[in-house]
Amino acid sequence: MLIPMPQPDHLRCSDADRSAVEQLLTDAYSDGRLTREEHDDRLSQVWSAKTFGELRTVTTDLVPVAPDPAPRTPRISDGLSRAVSDPGGTTRERDGIMAIFSSIKRDSDVRVPAEQEITSVFGDVQIDMTSAVFEAQSCRLSIMVLMGDVKLRVPAGVRVRNEISNVLGDTKVKGLVPGEGPELILTGFCILGDVKVYGPEHTSFFKKFRKELS
Repeated sequence: MLIPMPQPDHLRCSDADRSAVEQLLTDAYSDGRLTREEHDDRLSQVWSAKTFGELRTVTTDLVPVAPDPAPRTPRISDGLSRAVSDPGGTTRERDGIMAIFSSIKRDSDVRVPAEQEITSVFGDVQIDMTSAVFEAQSCRLSIMVLMGDVKLRVPAGVRVRNEISNVLGDTKVKGLVPGEGPELILTGFCILGDVKVYGPEHTSFFKKFRKELS
């Protein structure tokens, strides 16, 4: 499907854009980030919005916050996976990756915490995990896509479990070379967007992915 790219604030939005933002507000209300009054107030703003800039002001504070840590560090190197102890057993604050009306590309010094949130709202996220440090044997990625896309490149040995809910969206996992490495558990939702996870056997994507990151 065609994914709307981040739009300038002055451009006019459509009913489809308003519906996608309404779903985001509904999810925020259901998990307690918005009160009923805040939800109703923002919903009225959404359906009176004429531009992307007006839609953007309704959602800028709804980016998820990240929790906690990871005790072990499986590392992926040269397409092979092996577990490595986390020096000193220190805890690290979980970081989130957010692209809101923007684009994020990561291909170096990538860490994959035990839990991580990836958000793409009218945005584009690309992460190359080929040489990533996996901080747990099982890593959960909570992915929220709203009219954006997320692309992940994983090395040989990594297992992927897809639990993402799609609403007029699409999630694809292709070209994996499963092994005894870390497991990526993908959760969350994808509304009018794409989530793509590719392994080393999807060589044509690797070339395109590298070109996009360069």
